[in-house]
Amino acid sequence: ISSPFFNLSVILKNSSTELKSTFCANVNVLVIKNRRKNRFLIIMSKDTMAPAIYHSPVYNATTGANLVISATVTDNLNISYARVYYRINGEDEWRVAVMNNLNDKYSAIIIADHITTEGLEYYIEASDGTNVITKGSASNPFEVIIKDSSIIEKIGDVDGNGVINVKDAHMLLSAIYGEILLTDDQFI
Repeated sequence: ISSPFFNLSVILKNSSTELKSTFCANVNVLVIKNRRKNRFLIIMSKDTMAPAIYHSPVYNATTGANLVISATVTDNLNISYARVYYRINGEDEWRVAVMNNLNDKYSAIIIADHITTEGLEYYIEASDGTNVITKGSASNPFEVIIKDSSIIEKIGDVDGNGVINVKDAHMLLSAIYGEILLTDDQFI
């Protein structure tokens, strides 16, 4: 057959099963249909292309909040899974967060309990059932600097009353112009 596309239909003797196969370049789809029970079995050929991961690394986070890691994961046939492997800096074992998808956009949540000021390392792994690919790796992970949210909340609260207001701004400006002296903790 000279065409890159062709159909093959075979009806097995003394059977209600019809076998159809369509060939197209490197993709082979085999459909088996049982005419009596109206059931189908679809078999696809071996996947030869690995998925692709597009990811903008997360470099900073704060304690007390979940961290969302997201990526676009694509494949020519199917994505079987996408996962984020992560660990607190200094730990040996990797934890796993399954990435959920909406079309080709995948995301995983690392819960706040695992976000500490020691920092965090992570990498992403995806598979199409045949090929596995990573963005980052266990030996070369992405590194996230974690800042203490209690300190961040205090930034700008010069008088320490728990509220950032005009008085705090005035005190900072006064300190900048040398009118008052502030401690290092106040001048954050």
